[in-house]
Amino acid sequence: GATTGTGSITLTNSTSGGAFYGINLQGTGVFTANNNSLGSITAANTNTANATHVYGLYKAAVAGNLSLSNNQFGSTTTASSIQATSDAYNTNQLVYGIYTLGTGTNLFSGNTVANLLNKTLETTRASKLVGLYIGAGNNTLQNNTLTNLVSGGSASGAQGVDAPVIGLLLNTTTAGQILTGNTISRLQNTSTAKVYVYGLYYAGPTTGTNVLATNFINRIFLPLAPPESVVYGLSLQQGTAAVYNNIIALGDSLTKGVTLYGLQNASTSALTIYHNTLYIGGSVAAAFSNTYAIRNEATGSHDVRNNVFANLRSGGGKHYAIVLGSTSGLTINYNAYWADGVNGVLGYLSTDRTTLAAWKSATGQDPNSLFLHPLF
Repeated sequence: GATTGTGSITLTNSTSGGAFYGINLQGTGVFTANNNSLGSITAANTNTANATHVYGLYKAAVAGNLSLSNNQFGSTTTASSIQATSDAYNTNQLVYGIYTLGTGTNLFSGNTVANLLNKTLETTRASKLVGLYIGAGNNTLQNNTLTNLVSGGSASGAQGVDAPVIGLLLNTTTAGQILTGNTISRLQNTSTAKVYVYGLYYAGPTTGTNVLATNFINRIFLPLAPPESVVYGLSLQQGTAAVYNNIIALGDSLTKGVTLYGLQNASTSALTIYHNTLYIGGSVAAAFSNTYAIRNEATGSHDVRNNVFANLRSGGGKHYAIVLGSTSGLTINYNAYWADGVNGVLGYLSTDRTTLAAWKSATGQDPNSLFLHPLF
């Protein structure tokens, strides 16, 4: 392929289910790949009902350690550098920058996945685009960049691991998952149907030392989606982890009244959530969906301290700095809350809590937290 332009390599199928693999790893040996570039790849189909899949790198569900450093999957300057161009309106079409089911010890460091397109127009199937998918193994993901990932399908309004656009998806029960310093930005879905989009989706192990730290998630676009669509910056679906020093900024690029989560927690496992900055911004006219800097929906041993939870969004539905489903097992203190836009609300616990005093009374905690403008 090439690092600029499109279509230097083109695979054209006439039936459904074919796939282009930039690197296809089926063996059990140790594999190291550094400083490689893959781009200007088009996977097409002569029948627009059918699909042709794309995998920048594919690792099968076998043993063997994998080390990927400073590789480039897709151009940093050319849009749709790696693309599946079929409308695929009658079947699933899959596009992955990196996809691994490898059960070994894996390192992903300093890689870039950029300018990928899944052109599917399906609204009743399960098409998706994922920048980096981790399905097994003991993994360290550090300083990777996932940006300009665009899909046109809605995947029947599916959420979770089946959502049509996910920047980074980790779905494994193996202990020892380390995700640090990754940047996820400019994810986009162009469907007119209801969609779910995730910056970072974590369904991790319930044991061991697992870390999500210093990641930066920002700017997700839904130019045509209806207001019942949902965007998540960081979604903690299951597993234990130390979650600290992450920055999540959403909303300024979204002018429709979609539901926004800076951080959503649905995990009942032990979590420490420290020193994160979660920002929701922008404005919307339609009185529809609520937004949340953080929403803690699950009950468990959750320690939430020294964070900034700021929701500056205005108009539409209610815009919360924090929502708690329960205080059972919760430790919470030393946070800075802010919600000052039209329909801004400090917090929710059984009902809206509009003042810091009311919030502290409801939680029975948070004695040292403040209602404080973050000045950004």
